[in-house]
Amino acid sequence: MHYSHGLKEDEAELGPFRPVRAASRDFARAEQVGLHYHHALELNLFHAASGEAWVGGRHIDLAGQTVVVIPPDAPHAYHIGEGGRVDVVHVSCTDFRALFSDTWQEALLLRNEDWLQAIPVIHEAYAGLEEPIRRLTARSPDTAGSGPLLAAACIEPVCAILECLQRCTPVRPADPTSSDHMRRIIAYSEEHWH
Repeated sequence: MHYSHGLKEDEAELGPFRPVRAASRDFARAEQVGLHYHHALELNLFHAASGEAWVGGRHIDLAGQTVVVIPPDAPHAYHIGEGGRVDVVHVSCTDFRALFSDTWQEALLLRNEDWLQAIPVIHEAYAGLEEPIRRLTARSPDTAGSGPLLAAACIEPVCAILECLQRCTPVRPADPTSSDHMRRIIAYSEEHWH
């Protein structure tokens, strides 16, 4: 991962022609991924994983095969044990949305992305995400790292991902203003990172 400043991950490689980045990674030894965030939706499919994750202050134990979904701008970190593997997909919803007409944007719930902030991090329905995540990581041009995917190669799997996420019951934080506070902190840190 590349950090241009502070906690914000560099997403310069994502854009209208390459709205998705995918990677598959083996952990030959235990590793920590420090606290960070990005504007893209992140999906992680852990295989034979052990370890833990922190997403927006919530602690998650990773065991076996787990799908973890990170909403845009949610701070998160990982400690992954030796011997596991993770498939990671980042979707720039803004760039993906630009591929569709207004009617399709409405149907995919991409006109307003606020609903993504209320999706559960782990949900039993996320078993439906495994296959599209695998398809995207299999198409990654750089299997050793993180490869951006051309729009034509990712439309069908990303639409399947969005459909699966939309079927899940939204989760609201106990304090509905907490996500607003975090968004303001992130916006301020990006403007004043120096």
